[in-house]
Amino acid sequence: MKIKIEIDEGLPEDEVLIRCRGLTEQIADVQKAVSEVINTSQKFVFYRGNTEYYLTLDEILFFETDSDGINAHTRDNIYQTKYKLYELEELLPGSFMRISKSAIVNTSHIYSISRNLTASSVVAFADTHKQVYVSRYYYKPLINEIKKKQWKNFMGVIFHPCSSLCGSQQTLDYAGSQCFQHFIDGIFYLALFKWYPQCELLGNPVFHRIYMYHI
Repeated sequence: MKIKIEIDEGLPEDEVLIRCRGLTEQIADVQKAVSEVINTSQKFVFYRGNTEYYLTLDEILFFETDSDGINAHTRDNIYQTKYKLYELEELLPGSFMRISKSAIVNTSHIYSISRNLTASSVVAFADTHKQVYVSRYYYKPLINEIKKKQWKNFMGVIFHPCSSLCGSQQTLDYAGSQCFQHFIDGIFYLALFKWYPQCELLGNPVFHRIYMYHI
């Protein structure tokens, strides 16, 4: 697949065109990724008291229902939205996922999941005390979604630096050694997924240090 960027300062607005021979799974993933970037960068209206606030979806950790309606939680504040939870499910990009009858979480911000075999598990986020609960029904789909995201991330770690090196002015020997190192890193990640599937990925301290170091 070729990727080209054409700069035209005369365009009234930015445009992304995907030209392909057919709608394959790979093309669909590219379309979804582009859509998510656009949607998460757009600002939405939220409310607190009589004041309107304009926030990007990437600032939202999770949506949760209470007796007064639907709350949108950021790291430091709570806002209200006029949408129903089922309406948000249709509007939000793929990084958001239903995790209970009363909550939708932004999977991009999940730091850890403390599993409870008999009740709801606790989802925590970095740099905040806030938590939300994932029900047993949604626990496995959530874990699968996180694994899928991490798979895509570490595949990018393996191949993106290689393509960047091979397109630069560095020698082929150096580029080849760097590509080989990223390949070895990829095998290491595969071993972690295979041998330690019980660790809750981002929630495992050892895995988190290794993962964040390489990313």
